[in-house]
Parts: sequence; structure tokens; C-alpha cells
Amino acid sequence: MSFILRYKYTFGLILSIIIAAILFGTGVFHLLVELLDGFGYVSAFFAGLIFPFTFTAAPAGLFLLEIGASLNPVLTALLAGVGAMLADLLMFRFIKGSILKEMQTLMKAIVPIPTLARMEHVTKKRMWRWTMPFLGSLLIASPLPDELGIAIFSIINFRPKYLLVITYILNTLGIFGLVFLGSTIGS
Repeated sequence: MSFILRYKYTFGLILSIIIAAILFGTGVFHLLVELLDGFGYVSAFFAGLIFPFTFTAAPAGLFLLEIGASLNPVLTALLAGVGAMLADLLMFRFIKGSILKEMQTLMKAIVPIPTLARMEHVTKKRMWRWTMPFLGSLLIASPLPDELGIAIFSIINFRPKYLLVITYILNTLGIFGLVFLGSTIGS
């Protein structure tokens, strides 16, 4: 029990993934997509909010593809991009504020000290400061969940105001691709 209390955020994260998988498997996310249908640009914003997360990316992406046929693709992508940016900011704050500290404690307990020393040595190199933001940006821009990219930005102590700009641009471009595809298919 003390182990669970010591790593409560890590266990909370694992539990939330399990719950999300169950909700996805039972069709609750599909029901949410159906409920949002018909709310126009407001639904685009909410689809953007759930777009960056692992278990909601597929339903949100399909929903954005679907509404691309009926709404202005540029405005839809801009509004959904704001939703995705806010979700990424919440994810960044959560990872930076709690999960990261627990993961560091867990790493110290699991990884041998010489390996930790080598890892710390690598992170102090100049190349690390340039490649990690680039890798994080690639992960956010990719179809992979944003959690990986946001975790990298959290690890390197990236400033939130710059992260907001990066995530907004990258998510908006990705969402625009989906919405534009939806408008092309739907025409």
C-alpha cells in the first residue's frame, strides 16, 4: 500500500489508461462522437481537446474527417488546434508537476547508478538540447499520441509559452490535413 501511495500519479496514469481502454472497447467514445455531431465549430474545438490523447485520437480524428465535409476546413482546423493545444498544455503541466518526479524516483530505484550517471552525462551535452525538442516536435506532428512528445518537452524543462506555439502549429497542421481530406472526400 505504501508503494501505491508513493507512486500515486504513476498508478493513476496506468489506471486512467485502463479505464480509457475499457470505455473505448465498450463504445462510450463512439457515443461521445455521435453526441457532438451537429454542434459545428464547437464540436471541432471539443474534438481538438481529445485529439492528442492515445485512446481518443482515432475517434477524434475520424470525427474531424467527418465534419470536414460540412464546415470550413481552415476555421475548423484553427479551432480544433486550440483545443489540442490546451490539452497538450494540461498534459505538460501534469507530467511536469507530478509524473516526472515520480519517474525520477522510480528510475533511481530500478536503474543501476553507473547507468544513471551515463544518462545524466548524455543529457548535459549540447546536442541533447537541440535534438530533444526536434524529436518532441516530430512526435507531436506524427500520428503517434502527443504524450511522448510532451513528455520529452517536460524532461528538458521547455518553457510552456514556446510549447504552446509549437503544439498549436503542429496540431493545427495535422488536423487541417484530416479536415481537408474530409472536405475533399465529402465534396
